[in-house]
Amino acid sequence: MWIIPLIFDLIGLIMLIIQATCFKDKFSGLFAFEMFTVTLVLIYPLIGKIFKLDLPLSLEILMCFHIFCSNYLGTAYRFYDIFPWWDLLCHGYFGLIAALVAYLVLIHVGGRKMNFLGQILFMYFLPMGCAAFWEICEYLSDQTTGGDTQHVYDAPLGVSPVADTIEDMIITFVGATLFILPLIISYFTNRKFIKFIDRDFGYISNETNKEVR
Repeated sequence: MWIIPLIFDLIGLIMLIIQATCFKDKFSGLFAFEMFTVTLVLIYPLIGKIFKLDLPLSLEILMCFHIFCSNYLGTAYRFYDIFPWWDLLCHGYFGLIAALVAYLVLIHVGGRKMNFLGQILFMYFLPMGCAAFWEICEYLSDQTTGGDTQHVYDAPLGVSPVADTIEDMIITFVGATLFILPLIISYFTNRKFIKFIDRDFGYISNETNKEVR
């Protein structure tokens, strides 16, 4: 599990070299920092080691790929500017990952035994809470660095900063729903649409096909 973030850092280094040599006028001094952020995913296997948890490799890959899309392509390679929909795509993808993280937490703290409505609310509250925290970080970043991630300076051009923030929150909600909705359907139809996730996340044993948590 330790190797995955390092692989994505190597990819980032290659992209940094390409950007520095081929697009000198667009070189971003922040790219090295963007590469560093993917290394923070090393916290994921560290948590598994400290708490003796067998965390799924698939979720770690999804996290690294999100950083690749949002930081490497979005920020460093200006995909946010080139493709107006790229920001919404990344926020939606984040909502999906955050819902998966919430589901993993429920499994490992015994939360799958709680009221189903409580489970659903938790899987919504975590992504939406993280989305709200991220918007706060964007606001503080703009205030301290003079940036414009929330498009305040674009307001005279007809771009609403409030709409940008709310749209990000809405698409995060939609992303979380992409995982939660099949879970709700499974609950009411008694069909295991996400059994493969339960196996990967350690809720169902691959050997006995029974719940282990």
